[in-house]
Amino acid sequence: MIPADAAQNKREGLQVLCVQVRKGEPSSIAAPSDNKWAWTYAKVFFNHVESNLQESVHHLGETHLLVQSIGLSVKRSLPLDHPLHVLVDNHLHGTLTINWMANQTLLQPDGPVDTVLSTERVAFCEAAVQGVAAIAKADFTFPALMRARGLDEAAFPTKYYPYREFAGKLWNAIERFVGEYVAAYYPSDRAVNADGSLSHLRSELEQNGVAWVKSAWKRGRGSVKFLSKLLSAFVFTASVQHAAVGAPQLSHLSVINVFPLGWYSDPPADIADIDTEEELLAAFPELPTAYHQRDVLAGAAFAYRTFAVFDPSTYPEGAVRSAAEEFQRDLRQAEADMAARNEHWLSLWAHQTNVPQSQHANWQYKALYPSSVSMSVNV
Repeated sequence: MIPADAAQNKREGLQVLCVQVRKGEPSSIAAPSDNKWAWTYAKVFFNHVESNLQESVHHLGETHLLVQSIGLSVKRSLPLDHPLHVLVDNHLHGTLTINWMANQTLLQPDGPVDTVLSTERVAFCEAAVQGVAAIAKADFTFPALMRARGLDEAAFPTKYYPYREFAGKLWNAIERFVGEYVAAYYPSDRAVNADGSLSHLRSELEQNGVAWVKSAWKRGRGSVKFLSKLLSAFVFTASVQHAAVGAPQLSHLSVINVFPLGWYSDPPADIADIDTEEELLAAFPELPTAYHQRDVLAGAAFAYRTFAVFDPSTYPEGAVRSAAEEFQRDLRQAEADMAARNEHWLSLWAHQTNVPQSQHANWQYKALYPSSVSMSVNV
């Protein structure tokens, strides 16, 4: 059951115009002008389907599995003391363990995926695999993904898009650090070609489904620029992007009456048939299942080993140490800038709504504060 939603693109943001709860049936389209319960049903149903997609594709596939594919490729092909192995390993801490634990618990028959989500366990895993294959076939750097989705500044010039603004700050810092790190060891493409172990890395990446390397990293034509882009995308995905999809598990997906992962009634062919609160509530999970969803997701939204503990002294002295120290300064400045922007938005909302600023405090977007972002996929 995949609903089609429609939205009007305004400079200040998106305004939802309608939600279709049954594909191909015009009478299942709900709009704000419909009765209260029909419109509420449609919005919550959309959240439900989006939440299932979020957990399978955007969370498991596009972060956990993508990071594992690149991390395993590096571990299998590069020596432990290889500079790229050292860089990647710092952002792979706990990933293989947490993915193994998910396979042993969440993804087992009658486990949380089977009992809490509408998506069946096998279909959930298939969607995750398709998700990682789709994102890894081309450039998956942050700017490229935003352009591909029509959400870059040029295509969507909204004044309020904290994810794009904050993630962009961290992307710039990561790209600068990784670029300087790679350049310290590979001053030219010739140096890349001279490192025989990198040909093994390229082969491993291809075998592990990172198809982007087939077109961007030609055999015999090593590229410092591509290595920097690939590793920047890896670090960003392992840290920032995982935080972006993980933090809402506590702040949003744990609110069961707004983001239920399970749905227990078939959407009506005619949305106007939903006209009572009881018909909406009949679609929600029973309390034990609701508690289970809350407990599983709330426990998976914490951050461990964040950028707050990033230590430049662990890197060798010279250009790499200097790059790491600059990266640490960039992270601190980014967090200060994010806090200032949140305060700015709070003051605007308070002025526009005549509601005290303190009552808007929980609207702040803090998921990407570096002090809250784990350096690796470890939860």
